[in-house]
Amino acid sequence: MQRRSSYKERIFKFFPPSAKVKWKKLNDMATEAGRKDLVRIIGAVYNDAVRNAFSHSDYIITDAYFRWTEGGLPSQIPLEQVNNLVANAFSFFGIFMGMRDRWLRTVGEMPRYYKWPQDEVLELLADVDRKLNGFRVHFSNGNSARFARTAEGVDCTNVFIQGDGTVNLMAGPLYALESKWKVDGSPVDFGDRNAVSEF
Repeated sequence: MQRRSSYKERIFKFFPPSAKVKWKKLNDMATEAGRKDLVRIIGAVYNDAVRNAFSHSDYIITDAYFRWTEGGLPSQIPLEQVNNLVANAFSFFGIFMGMRDRWLRTVGEMPRYYKWPQDEVLELLADVDRKLNGFRVHFSNGNSARFARTAEGVDCTNVFIQGDGTVNLMAGPLYALESKWKVDGSPVDFGDRNAVSEF
């Protein structure tokens, strides 16, 4: 008799690293790099017990303390310390969000098309605010691969993200590829388009 596999044994299940694991990795990397200042900042921004208490709604707030149980003995820290964690987190992440927004806007205003050596065309996609929100690779057989992130969701077509983080694109029938650049299946010479050769 064949045993049915449980959910935990399924091959396609994936659990992303927890916040605790991610912050520990950042802390370890900062330690290895000899960046004591960054280690101190990480400690001032992240408290795993407080995060879990918030995340699981397992806390109470008194006039002076933030208290939780979270699967163990009751614990507490002064509200002033929680206020510092929150303020530090906004300061810390605000810089990254600002840099991300600036980078997306800068790239979103770059040339839109990039000619690749195997007759593919990379198209940078931008939203109404001219911020980068994805890409599309046009193949000379009329197919394309696309990744775009919008407020409505993520469109990931013919793009495969491997376990090691590399990205593969599905070109479609290789026998139909031609030695010419195409966008949306039509040949284009980019005479009236903003394009850059990437070879």
